[in-house]
Amino acid sequence: MAFFEPEYTQPDDLIQVDGNYYGVFNIQGDDFDMPVLVFVDDTNALLTNVNPSFVGTKEQWEDANNRLFVNVMDYSQIKNPGSQTWDELETALERNLERTAQKLGNWVYDEEILELYTLSALTGQPVTQTDLESTNYFLTTTPQERSWIRLQTVAPDEATQLLEDNKASFNTFLFSQGVAGMGIDGLSNSLSSAVSSGQIKSAEATNIIRLLSDPVYRQISGGDDVIPDNYKSFLGEIESTRAGELSAEGLVSEYMGAQALQGFRDSGLLDKYAGMLRLDAASDSNILQNQIITELKTAHDKMFPHFEGSKHAVWSAPFHSFFTEITKISPGGPEKSYIDNLARDFQGDYTAIGKKIRGDYIDSPGVKGDMISNMGRQFEQDLSAAY
Repeated sequence: MAFFEPEYTQPDDLIQVDGNYYGVFNIQGDDFDMPVLVFVDDTNALLTNVNPSFVGTKEQWEDANNRLFVNVMDYSQIKNPGSQTWDELETALERNLERTAQKLGNWVYDEEILELYTLSALTGQPVTQTDLESTNYFLTTTPQERSWIRLQTVAPDEATQLLEDNKASFNTFLFSQGVAGMGIDGLSNSLSSAVSSGQIKSAEATNIIRLLSDPVYRQISGGDDVIPDNYKSFLGEIESTRAGELSAEGLVSEYMGAQALQGFRDSGLLDKYAGMLRLDAASDSNILQNQIITELKTAHDKMFPHFEGSKHAVWSAPFHSFFTEITKISPGGPEKSYIDNLARDFQGDYTAIGKKIRGDYIDSPGVKGDMISNMGRQFEQDLSAAY
């Protein structure tokens, strides 16, 4: 049945919900079969006297269809398709559905979760943590993803704020890294959702950004296949503005530590390394990359002689953990520089380095806590000796 002018794409159905028109496309994926709702943002395309199959409220539609009402795109995104085939249209709709799932959570696909939220909308009773914990989706997700489900359920405003805060952080990072392209907003949304919901860690998100924006780094890392499937669609939407630069930064950080980056920038070595890596990429070789690594290994061994033959990325993590254990401070830039300075003179004596940290960070929560605890134990000993 035609609902729109002939030159426009025809959905499988037309509904009117809360006064707005939506085209309904029945989409089948590998593990789902569901109606995808498309908001009709241009009612002029509708045929005159067309009658939607459903007219009512969002709650009434959810009751009739036993699923949440989630529209994934606007009709203007698919109208006037020209030579577009149904398969191409279905792929575009499915991609938007996937992006909706990335933003709202994979429960968009899950029948049990959909039924819970639909029942909640009908009865006015909120979905409880106990309800969620009984579903198969909850039982097969990671602790981080389950925390996200709980947050969305118990404190939806906090969940929304977390998404917004993470997106703002990613936007700031993308801007600071000079990443550009029409896919910036979509990438920021996807990464924010994935990190907030525990699907990936921040370090993985940073690596995805590097893979998308630096073709040299991507080639060195193994090509397009190393990009997670959910992010491959951004390849044509993120510009290759930092070819070689991120790869060079990655090598310097790996062997010398992130604190050394500014010195490499100021000296011009970072630009030199980026150029060498671009030449490698053009000739499909790793000759110059190996030369860079040899130089960085030599510099590392001179600066950190106790860790000769290793690299900063390997030995720094235990040092950071040791620092945090003593001070109860998660090391940021200044603390990491401090730790690197300690590591230069380190000779294998953790007792000496621990004493140095306690002296320099005497006002830290960890050191203060130890001092109070020691005073308490001494008081108990003195008291027992008196009696």
